[in-house]
Amino acid sequence: MTIRQDDEDRYCLNDLHKAAGGEDRHRMNRWLALDQTHELILEIESGGIPPVSTVMGRNGGTFVVKELVYAYAMWISPKFHLAVIRAYDELQTQGVAVSDRMAQPLRSATSNTLTRAHLPQPQGLHLPLGNPVASLGSSLDP
Repeated sequence: MTIRQDDEDRYCLNDLHKAAGGEDRHRMNRWLALDQTHELILEIESGGIPPVSTVMGRNGGTFVVKELVYAYAMWISPKFHLAVIRAYDELQTQGVAVSDRMAQPLRSATSNTLTRAHLPQPQGLHLPLGNPVASLGSSLDP
């Protein structure tokens, strides 16, 4: 499934909802109505582009900034929410947050120059790097 983006690189919540299974309980208007979501939007607004933009019409939708993509995904999936918490904790305590896909090549590449004791040892799921939408995939499954 393709997740559309607008001219400001915001992601389409309508597409994210469909990609996550399209359940009524996960409808974006329910999430957008939450006080916590409103407060998060207010925090983000000071950063430049509006964090939420709704486009009416056939190719329309509600588009949100990357931070709101993460917040929406965490609201939909406790599994993804916990993964984000654990990745952030690892970043704070160990100074690294590496995707599982990159962890092994990094360990292999550095094992020739560093001893094993000097390498961070990633465990479990780590905060995705790069495009957050491409990384959500199965993490959105409830």
